Amino acid sequence: TTPSSAASDVYKRQVRIRPGDRSDPPPVRLLDTWRRAPACRVRPGRQAPVVVNELANTVTSYAYDGSGPSLDPLDERSALPPTVSEGQAAAIRLAPTGRQLLVSNRGHDSIAVLPFDERGDLGNPSFHDTGGAWPRDFALTPDHTGLVVANERSDLITLLRRDPATGRIGPVVAAAEVPAPSCVAFA
Repeated sequence: TTPSSAASDVYKRQVRIRPGDRSDPPPVRLLDTWRRAPACRVRPGRQAPVVVNELANTVTSYAYDGSGPSLDPLDERSALPPTVSEGQAAAIRLAPTGRQLLVSNRGHDSIAVLPFDERGDLGNPSFHDTGGAWPRDFALTPDHTGLVVANERSDLITLLRRDPATGRIGPVVAAAEVPAPSCVAFA
């Protein structure tokens, strides 16, 4: 999929084997409200995308039955605590177990962890301090025991402990100064 000029539309490119038979189906409308730069993850074994809405600070899960170009919203949760009114959701990652969704919150400087219940619905998030300012991106360590966070405005990369069995995030255990880090990846 590639984003169109309207951030709330998603296009799927279908390429057919027969020469000259290429078509673009109509865009799938994600939400009626304007969202900028949505990031999307799909849970393993399901055709159900989960989208983080940057400016609305929400996470929305959708149903997709595969029969046509439609995604139906199932659930929407705030990526911020109820007492916080400003911030910007940024990166989104699915835990390796598929049971939790992690979202970084710039401004609140936290990682929200949203559990999935047994039916696949989003639960209430817990929030974990990143140890820096403006967490733009993050990644799980290859062994899943840590979370590396790029805190862009504090020029800091932090490592938070993570229990791979429960998904619980602990305190910062290491930090490194890096000018305006904006991406974390393991090769």
